[in-house]
Amino acid sequence: MVELFPGRVLYAVKANSEPEVLHLLHEGGVRHFDCASLAEVSIVMENCPDARCYFMVPVSQRGETGEAYHDHGVRHFMVDHASGLERLASELPLEHCVVFARMAVSHGAAVMDLSAKFGAAPRDVPELMRLIRQAGAEAALAFNVGSLVTRTDAYAHALEVARSVLEQCEQPPRLLDIGGGYPRRYPGFDVPALEQYIDTIAKHVKGLRLADNAELMTEPGRALAGP
Repeated sequence: MVELFPGRVLYAVKANSEPEVLHLLHEGGVRHFDCASLAEVSIVMENCPDARCYFMVPVSQRGETGEAYHDHGVRHFMVDHASGLERLASELPLEHCVVFARMAVSHGAAVMDLSAKFGAAPRDVPELMRLIRQAGAEAALAFNVGSLVTRTDAYAHALEVARSVLEQCEQPPRLLDIGGGYPRRYPGFDVPALEQYIDTIAKHVKGLRLADNAELMTEPGRALAGP
């Protein structure tokens, strides 16, 4: 995965946070970790001290993002509403951070639809990104098409929604996080090869309105930690 994906690969720690797994992934070249809680940030830093953690969930316990920033050097955070941005601003200096606007997008190929839980409606994302910049942070865009995505066209759909949103943004972002959802093959559960997902993503990323120094990000969990 690290070699296949044309960008930055973040391991989604929620898939398996066992230290042995973290060590194996680190030895395999993973240096970026998608964390959904302060506890996940802590366990990554305890076992992979040279890693970079990203607090990539728009909802957290009060004080967690501030502690992640001050105690663990986390500089990447996520919101899906202006109220979340206000809370971030009360806990850490946004001028030193990248804040992702999480966009809700779904597709029938996903076994689990995550957009029902997190994400701003696409029509609201340009304004949310403007507010992020106004607050002093670097604004970035993120989405997650779902969990266990069984067809590659789900990513094509999500990227076309992102294309429309990016055309409405005042300033093209440097970072685009396309989430995870890549499945593993199991007996009786046949899905396309990982290479097919990556090829689809690479095809539909072309021509997106992004900064000249843009970088893609992805957050595989099961695809890296599954048996």
